[in-house]
Amino acid sequence: MTIMTTVNRMLQDVSQKYQTQVGINQSNRTGDQAQQFHVCHMYLYNYFHSRCPKYCDAGKRTISWSHISDAAIKWALIDGLKSTFLRTSTGAPAVLNPGTSQWVDSPDEQRSTHAMSQFLKDHKVSSMAAPGVDGCGEPCGCNGHASKHITGEACDLHGLEQLGHEILKADPAKYHDSTAAVYDFLHGYGLWPPLAHLTGKAQELWHVEAIPHHLAHHKAKHSMAHHVKHHHPGC
Repeated sequence: MTIMTTVNRMLQDVSQKYQTQVGINQSNRTGDQAQQFHVCHMYLYNYFHSRCPKYCDAGKRTISWSHISDAAIKWALIDGLKSTFLRTSTGAPAVLNPGTSQWVDSPDEQRSTHAMSQFLKDHKVSSMAAPGVDGCGEPCGCNGHASKHITGEACDLHGLEQLGHEILKADPAKYHDSTAAVYDFLHGYGLWPPLAHLTGKAQELWHVEAIPHHLAHHKAKHSMAHHVKHHHPGC
């Protein structure tokens, strides 16, 4: 179920009540977009705490170069786009000989790594990126669930930190800090930031989803900040 109707209603209320701007960075992605982001992320970084590609080099948690550059591998969902990321030593797209599983010119590791890194930078993808299809598929094979951005179940927002400060300023006796204030505000719309408690590059302060049913009625017992802190995402 999409959360965008709720998010848009919340954004209108923010503007009216607090005279601050919270906006949408990204809502829906296509499956192809999500899979491109995921493959690049899992080759370059892999910030998922409990998910690894099927083929990794010894001691590493990212897709091995020998596997991702294998001409015989058919990439799930985006096989026709792999030349966007696999580049020859001249920087040109690596292409197959027609009707074969052999490269005309083999992909170059350094050039390809640069192409994937630049792709993520151009699209402002700096954290975890889930697959575009359930089960992931080649060349990663991590068996991860498809991105919630595909179905509209997740949304990336900017301005939440400033919103927390504005809410705290308006009612300082109610909250002990701005984080609790913004979590409580999101909870009023059935939303929460399930990745905000993670550390390092895995942390996503801006990513919001609908509160899971098993937590939706627990506000009286524990604060939403408590649930965020103790949440373990299914990565």
